[in-house]
Amino acid sequence: MRRDARRSPAATIRRAKVVLTAIVLATAVGLIAVASWPLKVLVVLAFVRGLFASDLIALRNAARRRGLEHAPPEMMGA
Repeated sequence: MRRDARRSPAATIRRAKVVLTAIVLATAVGLIAVASWPLKVLVVLAFVRGLFASDLIALRNAARRRGLEHAPPEMMGA
């Protein structure tokens, strides 16, 4: 069994956020060194939008799972 299969969804999301933060920092350093300021602003806005979107998707999926766990058996299709 792979290690990833045993990882909880919260741990996976946390790990993805750490990886995304590292990518954002590396990109920011690269942009500071190379790009013009309008491009910097656009890239930062795109990353922030992506982070918010991933958080919203994770929260929506967590709410769905939580709702199914507490649903009566007739709603679960049993």
